[in-house]
Amino acid sequence: MTNINQYADKIDKAVRLLLNSITGDDDIGYAIVMLLLENDGLTEEEIVTKLVGEDNDLSASEIEEYRDEISNRLSKLQTGGFVARHPGEQIGDPTTGTYEVTTVGENLMWGIYEATTDDEQPEARQ
Repeated sequence: MTNINQYADKIDKAVRLLLNSITGDDDIGYAIVMLLLENDGLTEEEIVTKLVGEDNDLSASEIEEYRDEISNRLSKLQTGGFVARHPGEQIGDPTTGTYEVTTVGENLMWGIYEATTDDEQPEARQ
């Protein structure tokens, strides 16, 4: 059991449907975005730990599969300009550089959210 759905499910269904038309149906991507909106400046390792969880019933190979999927999704989100990675002490070391949602990514996310929901403020923006 992972925490991916816990974070991904915080994004309203109408927003997810709109974003799915652009990016495809990807709970890992949604979970990363919401996690970074709630916790700015996380390393890749911290993202994996928070999404996969420390207390889970996954095998080492399953955890490694999630690690690879999260890494790939972070790269796609970074390439698309939705998140930015700030270099850490050692280039290429996933334990030192931090990720955050870019201003463009945050504005796009909240703009879509506000355009598709009746809620006053999404949970992470309060």
